[in-house]
Amino acid sequence: EMGGMKIEARYLGPAHSPGDIVVWLPEQSLVISGDMAFHERMLPIFEHTMTADWLETWDTEFEVLGATYVIPGHGHPTNMDQVRRYTKGYLEYLRGKIGEHIDEGGDLAGAYYVDQSPFAHLDTFEELATKNAGRVFEQMEWE
Repeated sequence: EMGGMKIEARYLGPAHSPGDIVVWLPEQSLVISGDMAFHERMLPIFEHTMTADWLETWDTEFEVLGATYVIPGHGHPTNMDQVRRYTKGYLEYLRGKIGEHIDEGGDLAGAYYVDQSPFAHLDTFEELATKNAGRVFEQMEWE
């Protein structure tokens, strides 16, 4: 507690990074998500980012918080619907497209060009989309 307000620092599991921490204020239904959740800019997938783990953490820990308000690591405060669409939704979409590409016998070079146009309006799309696709391909070809 701080000033009569309950504040919890929580490790929910691996997400954007293996050690992501969120700050949960249950009485305010507010989560300071850090890089667990994105909405105005495309999320980056790094070498240590395991997208399957991120989705599992999202479903089993982050979503169940039931937060009304989300303060992401980048961008303006928002709500769960918005970060769900651009974090979980993007990860599921990209993994689906890469899965189709792999099933069709596609290789890494082709993976860079899977369609990500539904997310092209996000800041940093041009910088990150192809890198993200390549990293997800490298993960999924061994799943």
